[in-house]
Amino acid sequence: SVKAYRAGDISSATETFSELISHEPKHWEGKMYLSMCYFKSKMYSDANKHCLDIVQYCPVEHLKLKAHESLTLLN
Repeated sequence: SVKAYRAGDISSATETFSELISHEPKHWEGKMYLSMCYFKSKMYSDANKHCLDIVQYCPVEHLKLKAHESLTLLN
């Protein structure tokens, strides 16, 4: 959850966002948080995968921009 992420409980947040995305693959904000969790966990290929998905398919412009900025850090 966002609360867990903000509290620094990345493991719990990763689990929650991963489950959310498995049920709602187009939950773009959840996907963005999941990518940030992966980034903080040094799981860069997983973070990259979700950011690419957001950049390519997300209709929400501010999330696309954030994902694009994250990709510049990952690549």
